[in-house]
Amino acid sequence: MKEGVSVIICCYNSEQRIGKVLSHLSLQEETDGFDWEIIVVDNASSDRTAEVARQNWQRAEVAFQIVHEPEPGLSNARKRGLASAAYDIIVFVDDDNLLAAQYIARAYQIMRQHPEVGLAGGLGKAVSTIPLPAWFREYESAYAVGEQSHEAGYLPSERTYLHGAGVVMRKDAWDRILDRGFHFMLSGRKGKSLSSGEDSEISYAFRLAGYRLWYDPKLCFDHLLGESRLQWPYLLKLARAFGHSFVALELYRKELMELRGWEARKTDSLCLGFLVNLYHLLKLYPRYLRCKTKNAEGCQDEMSFHYRKGIMQAQVQSIGSFGSLKKELKTLHRQLAIKP
Repeated sequence: MKEGVSVIICCYNSEQRIGKVLSHLSLQEETDGFDWEIIVVDNASSDRTAEVARQNWQRAEVAFQIVHEPEPGLSNARKRGLASAAYDIIVFVDDDNLLAAQYIARAYQIMRQHPEVGLAGGLGKAVSTIPLPAWFREYESAYAVGEQSHEAGYLPSERTYLHGAGVVMRKDAWDRILDRGFHFMLSGRKGKSLSSGEDSEISYAFRLAGYRLWYDPKLCFDHLLGESRLQWPYLLKLARAFGHSFVALELYRKELMELRGWEARKTDSLCLGFLVNLYHLLKLYPRYLRCKTKNAEGCQDEMSFHYRKGIMQAQVQSIGSFGSLKKELKTLHRQLAIKP
């Protein structure tokens, strides 16, 4: 595969945002030493996303293409973009991310200097036309905003994943885990739905395959947050989505703990996990009601209650498939452990 950077922008009905994203990308600096390209993935949009994107790309010397992915879902869009990529380093850009001027150059530098790194992530900064809510800083990580580690370098082992916004990926690492049988258990966002966890799943799969994760605050970007996303009910909905991804991600976490020789938590029994979660829900319920009665935005207990509800929904839905998911992931772990 050719050396260079493929920037993949996954879009769903992004005509109002894509122009600004591309304008910032056109201002990238220090890219003379390598080739790069832009790939816009139109993920079943019903608006003028593709047309607006085509009109807004200004740098003729940088290859630009629009590909279409008819199957809704962020994971489907990302796979389509990866299949279309010409270069060995991938930068994923959401349709509300405005990259700093040296982002692409820094991504290229990190991946060239550290061949053991499979994924690298950066620092998202919240930008909005309205004041950020008082509770925002406490929950900013849910928006892929804020520091992902205390310092630049390898991500510590206790931090097992990187945010998907602005994430940098080594393409041959992706090809390797794909060849060994990886497929998404979680689909990521679909249209306006808030399905979650696909970003974490990629990080876990890369860790199981032996790749390191890297954080660099110089990989900096503005994350545009509209007013509707800064409402407390939206964050509660997001918390349920995070909870819904727990069942699949906990299986990954167990495999990672075994890989490191740590004692895994006894969560591989769906029945036991359900009872533990039910206990926490019942314990939270009186405090949740107090939050509701006071209409107290930012209440941690209300947030936790919705997260636990999401876990319970996923546990119930997984009754018929949990055993096969567990077996599938153990097989994948064995395959990923085989050296190239």
